[in-house]
Amino acid sequence: MSLQYYLGNLGTGQNNSEQAKHLRNIILSNKSETDIISAFKQFVLSQDDLDHDTVSVINRALMTHHGSEYLGLCGDNFLLKSDIYKQFIDKFPNAYSFKFYLADCCLLADKPVEEIYPILKEGMLQDRDNIEYPSSDLFYLIHSSDFSFDFDMLLLSKYYQPCSKITFDEWIREFKEKYTTKEQQKQIENIKWTEPNTED
Repeated sequence: MSLQYYLGNLGTGQNNSEQAKHLRNIILSNKSETDIISAFKQFVLSQDDLDHDTVSVINRALMTHHGSEYLGLCGDNFLLKSDIYKQFIDKFPNAYSFKFYLADCCLLADKPVEEIYPILKEGMLQDRDNIEYPSSDLFYLIHSSDFSFDFDMLLLSKYYQPCSKITFDEWIREFKEKYTTKEQQKQIENIKWTEPNTED
């Protein structure tokens, strides 16, 4: 399947920004992939700000989705994808979705979890509305590392709530069984339940 297929209608509609439309045209030009990647990076890094739909075009172009036979720009060169995302994050640190995708690129490039988790955590903390979510591969990697406790506490306080009190108590019970040091138990007990908002 082609990159045009994975981009779908991104950057084509009347409500799309001119920035996103221009970037889409760069990506789907008839130039060599090397020239496209160069123009792609140059255009993004020349911008003062990125529109929301432009960010979507960038992510879909670089990381179509896992398991795809078509791997988007840069193919399976996840080191190159990682480098591109790092440049974009340096220029646009508030584009938190880049940090989720960079974490996945780093994982697929066999980078150490010590490099991956801080990037992912930063993106998770910036994502106030919990729009993005770590991939299952990242879950497995982090839960097999020394960052497992910190990751679960972040998930519990930020992503698993608000929830019912019964569900919250089940999470607390599960984590107390899983993490047994005195400091871990204390931190678990300090997490407050967030009651769901029942207002329409």
